[in-house]
Amino acid sequence: MKPKLHIHSDSPFFGGAENMVGLILTDPKMQDAFHISFSYRQTAAYENGLSKWVGDFSNAFPLSLPTTKVESICSRLGGFAPWFRLIAEPLVLISEFIKVTKLLRKIRPDILHLNNGGYPGALSSRLAPIAARLAGVKTCVMVVNNLAVPYNRPARILEWPLDALSKRFVSIYLTASSSASERLRQVLRLPASRASVIANGIASQKPSAAIPAALVEASAQFAGTVKLGIAAIFEPRKGHAVLFDALRQVSERPNNDGTSYSLFVQASPSDFDAVKTLTEDKGISSHVKVLDVSAVDLINAIDIFVLPSTQDEDFPNVNLIAMALEKPIISTNLAGIPTQVTDQFNGLIVEPGDAVALATAIETLGCDRKLIKTLGANGLSRFEENYTAKTALENYHKLYQRLLTESD
Repeated sequence: MKPKLHIHSDSPFFGGAENMVGLILTDPKMQDAFHISFSYRQTAAYENGLSKWVGDFSNAFPLSLPTTKVESICSRLGGFAPWFRLIAEPLVLISEFIKVTKLLRKIRPDILHLNNGGYPGALSSRLAPIAARLAGVKTCVMVVNNLAVPYNRPARILEWPLDALSKRFVSIYLTASSSASERLRQVLRLPASRASVIANGIASQKPSAAIPAALVEASAQFAGTVKLGIAAIFEPRKGHAVLFDALRQVSERPNNDGTSYSLFVQASPSDFDAVKTLTEDKGISSHVKVLDVSAVDLINAIDIFVLPSTQDEDFPNVNLIAMALEKPIISTNLAGIPTQVTDQFNGLIVEPGDAVALATAIETLGCDRKLIKTLGANGLSRFEENYTAKTALENYHKLYQRLLTESD
């Protein structure tokens, strides 16, 4: 009988942190080796993304977790939200613990794989190792997809008892980079044997057969310019404001070689107004096109990909997409990003938040078409050697087999 592998993920939407989950669920070799089941926090946004990525996965268990309702109520309470959260959290903890425990007792997997957005991340992901032990599950793997948050504020200190109990029942913690692994070990005081690194991989990237009309229009509008692009959720930590500042500086500087720049910004329609307002405030709106297209299509249409993340970032999959599409990358010296992007090899690295350095990097790369092509080719080579879905899945398969052997 095949061993049972159960994957649990608790996220409001099916974003980049769910990439490896999707690959594992749909990989034929994994399906041949394991009886795979999957549970997730049930939200419309998550199920929409799951359906697009995975299709109809028959052995899935959607969980109606109270965290979703609490977050919805808190979003409407303004300054009263912390007080409501303080009252609600004990009840949420008990409810989620009961639901996860019942599910694991029903499934009784040989391996529990927890996909956690960060650390502490999701409450159910930290409760699951305790529930797994009560359900008789011997092996628990927790994947942490971002930098762990230290106990440097009251809210985190209050979470320490749960963290301390949860970590007793996690067989091994995984991160995508050594930087994230080191941070996690420091925060949770883990021995080296309890933390390991498996780099994320992504499936082969194919742009749409028919180029989206908005991209066709944008490419025609900015023909002859060096096209920059950013594809990231519109949050301060992704560094959009820093990039807009850098583009303003570049556009204001004297230009002797005739190079001009444009910027394609991927955004959801709900963020269009906020992005456009920020570009207008920076005085660069005439150089920018905001587009509701896929990351793959946008990156395929540009010359240089820019991801100027400033915090709360580890190993962004979008940089891997840029490598796979043979685009040079300008990014920041943050967590696992320098593992992906080596300065002067497949891109340029600047310090987070440094708009002046970012502007210089844009000009350095933008005025040298030969360098753009060389760094892009180097990125594709690095991607094929290290970051394909096949490589990542093989590493996970080896880990699962080793853990099963050790648990016998």
